[in-house]
Amino acid sequence: MTNLTSTFIEKLKNSTNELISIQKDIEIKIIEKREIENAERENTLKQLQLEEARQSSSQAYLLMGIIVLSVVIIFLVANNRSTKKREAQLSRKNQQISSQKYQIEQSLKEKDVLIKEIHHRVKNNLQIIISLFNLQSHYINDAKAFEALKEGQDRIKSMALIHERFYQNEGLSKIDFDDYIRRLVENLLM
Repeated sequence: MTNLTSTFIEKLKNSTNELISIQKDIEIKIIEKREIENAERENTLKQLQLEEARQSSSQAYLLMGIIVLSVVIIFLVANNRSTKKREAQLSRKNQQISSQKYQIEQSLKEKDVLIKEIHHRVKNNLQIIISLFNLQSHYINDAKAFEALKEGQDRIKSMALIHERFYQNEGLSKIDFDDYIRRLVENLLM
């Protein structure tokens, strides 16, 4: 019996040791399983955090894009308004310039008419003076006085000729000197 008991005890000890060993294996497997589960949870958590970070980043980029787009739109609208303002100002300036141009043209036409009238009066006055010299020369018997009167008349004729040349030319800065001399000689020889 002792042997049997001892064998039984031995078997019992072996069984207990096996059970303890199995229990340790199970505990190790449970711990490993928990570690794997924890690792999977951590991976899942990291993936969720990464996904959340990506979404957060995407939202930040989207928000940034919306802000940039808003700023661009605001800039374009402001630029458009500014352009319209400048166009309106330019249009007003063009109207003012057109109005001033019209007034200047009207004033120029009036001045042209006045200048033509002045030229006409000067021409008539010079012709009257020449005619007066001519009439007076019929009543003078003295040769020296007649010569002086004739010389004065010739001077007035040369002034009338210069005036006529200026009046007929487009510009007052120059006259055709050859034509003037030819016509002066013709008038003096008459």
